[in-house]
Amino acid sequence: MEKIILAVLFTSSLLASSALINVDVFATDGGSSALELILNQSKAEADRNIANLQNASLTVPEAANSTYHNGLAEYKTAISLVNTDLQGAKTHAFKAMDLFTNTIQLIRQQNSTSSDANQTAVLVQSITDSQNNSAQIRALAQANGVSTSIFGDYDTAINAANIAIANGDFQSATQQLSIAQNLLDKIYQQLQNRAQANLDSRTNQFLNNTEATLSRMIENAKSIGLSQSTIDALQSELDKLQSANTTSEIIDTTNESSQLQDTTDQYNNQRLANFDKESSHIQQEINVLQGVADKNSLQLTGLAQLSQTLDDLKQKISNGQTEDAASELEQEDFLLTGMNDVVNGAPFIVQDINAARNMSQTLQNKAQTQNDSDSLNNIDQANQLLDNAYSTVLSATSSDDLKSARDTLAQAQDILNSVKDVLNNNPNLQSSNQTNGTESNQTNGTESSSTNSSSTNLNPPSENSTNLNESGNNSTNSSDQSGSTPINDDNSTG
Repeated sequence: MEKIILAVLFTSSLLASSALINVDVFATDGGSSALELILNQSKAEADRNIANLQNASLTVPEAANSTYHNGLAEYKTAISLVNTDLQGAKTHAFKAMDLFTNTIQLIRQQNSTSSDANQTAVLVQSITDSQNNSAQIRALAQANGVSTSIFGDYDTAINAANIAIANGDFQSATQQLSIAQNLLDKIYQQLQNRAQANLDSRTNQFLNNTEATLSRMIENAKSIGLSQSTIDALQSELDKLQSANTTSEIIDTTNESSQLQDTTDQYNNQRLANFDKESSHIQQEINVLQGVADKNSLQLTGLAQLSQTLDDLKQKISNGQTEDAASELEQEDFLLTGMNDVVNGAPFIVQDINAARNMSQTLQNKAQTQNDSDSLNNIDQANQLLDNAYSTVLSATSSDDLKSARDTLAQAQDILNSVKDVLNNNPNLQSSNQTNGTESNQTNGTESSSTNSSSTNLNPPSENSTNLNESGNNSTNSSDQSGSTPINDDNSTG
């Protein structure tokens, strides 16, 4: 195209030079034909450049369009004068060719500007795409605990590319974009390597956990008497895992469609059946404990908790929640053992608490008679401790809770013993007894028993044990066997 343009420009220059030196290159019989030929070539070249723009869906610049139409007007005038006024035709032909040449130059400028715009658009879009990829990779890095500081050089290269575009330096912009993209590729590869390492680590951990689980399942199967075929199947799957060498082999052995899934399902179903039997046995034991508690008029909250836990166990068995059921069964067994101790030991502690309360009432009456406010306050404190001990018994779920109740009871007994000593040694009361004949007669009849009673200590009894047999009967030790010292209501000291 440039050769044709140069040819037109050369021809136009030649024609102009010929006119200046007054040499008529068309002063021949064929002069009009030669003029027409050159003029048409000039117009055709302008038309072709305009068509190229339109085919590329580009708008013809207004200056080029205006120049072309001016040239077209001169072209038509020149053509119309070729056969009648050759000199006039040449004048208009020269103008037309100059205008067509200017049109081509304006279009070339437009092409150059469009090319720059296209390059800018392509580079800007490439940078945008790269930054979008970078954002995704940054998120991936953060999710895997990788510092985003590794993107520093990438960001620097992207900024340099944007500056180069703004300066119209497309070559530098392309180079910086390439550098940035290479850096991003390296970062992504680093993350891939890290992810693979994490995957290998998690796979090994999963393998170890699965092997441990299978080993535990095998031991459980043996201990609860599951079928030998189930035990053999579990052992076979464990052997497969232990011989696996690759991640894919591990996945093939443990996926949902593998034999391992069928084997564990079989194992779990048999365990659930055993759990169901265990829950029935536990229900019987709860009923026995409840009967003992009712016989002793004890509203033990631990028994209600025991029944609720059993209901939860049955629900998990019904839902096929093997591991949850196993955990619930373990908790139920622990609570059942504790409540067995509570039901057997609570009646003796309650017996001692009631005896202490009777003693407290006797001492309270005596303190009121003597107007002894300090003793009354101490008796109130002892009563509060007795209430606490009783509440602890009712809410107890283990022998430790009973021990706590026994300790509280001992504190109350110590206070009551101290109050008793104070009231028995009250000098005002003794003086009153000496001057009161009626009181003296009462004292003569009971002096010996009063002296013995005043020396009695309320020591905490030792822990008791009542064992429940298979039928639910309980053998209860007597109060003396419990180690408690009976509390005497020694009314004669009053």
